[in-house]
Amino acid sequence: MTVCIGEYFHCHFSAFLQDNYPSDEANREAAEQAVEFVSDFLADKIILRLNIENGALRMSQTYYRDMEEKAPASEDREYVWSGRL
Repeated sequence: MTVCIGEYFHCHFSAFLQDNYPSDEANREAAEQAVEFVSDFLADKIILRLNIENGALRMSQTYYRDMEEKAPASEDREYVWSGRL
């Protein structure tokens, strides 16, 4: 399962990573993780960072607000669901 946010970010939730579950349960677990991620993003608990270098997008990443994360570079942009930080 893939969750896309805007045009620059996507995240995979894969049943094959749930190898301690039977197939149906692995699919359910992956879906539940995706729902939890989207719910947390909509609640502004997750920050989406666009890493920009020389005006071009280099990569994107997400992290939870309560995690210690390296400060963004000067060109980087960070967002939560409710807007730009």
